[in-house]
Amino acid sequence: KTQFMGTTMYTIHNSDIALKTETNIMGMVTLIEATSIIKDVAEQRYFQHPQGITAVIDLEADAISRSMAEETILKLNDPEASEKVLLPGATHQLHPAPEEQQDMEKAIEALKNIFEN
Repeated sequence: KTQFMGTTMYTIHNSDIALKTETNIMGMVTLIEATSIIKDVAEQRYFQHPQGITAVIDLEADAISRSMAEETILKLNDPEASEKVLLPGATHQLHPAPEEQQDMEKAIEALKNIFEN
């Protein structure tokens, strides 16, 4: 069982195979459960690239994704790591000023009202 930022994931012991994932973020609840496991070799067709689609390397997006993955791993290993991590290009810790915090709370309330109506 792993819990992180509104998500609880149940995996097979010593593996990355999720059997159940529960997510509750800003009131939006998602539940994903495995209904069966097939122990067999996956067909080769699942590993073929789709026709007509060409992969494009986006170095900036790749760097951001890597940074986010590293930050997530740090947070999973040390829940207080978010206090220590700076994103690339950031010059300060990610703590909003009190007025920014109030604005964020107002925005969250506005979003809740939108989804409730």
